[in-house]
Amino acid sequence: MSDKVYTDYFYNSEDFDKNHAGYKKLHMPEDVKPAPLIVPPVLKPDKQEGNDIWFTIDA
Repeated sequence: MSDKVYTDYFYNSEDFDKNHAGYKKLHMPEDVKPAPLIVPPVLKPDKQEGNDIWFTIDA
């Protein structure tokens, strides 16, 4: 996991609402507590040959 933690992923600016054909202000619901947004580290390739890049991903 990354050591960098993002806490400002809710922001107060206009966003296009595709369902209602317009812009609406974003807001944080009253019953939702802020939580850190954890961003994992960048995945490093196992192998690279020219434009071909191989990754191993464990699920």
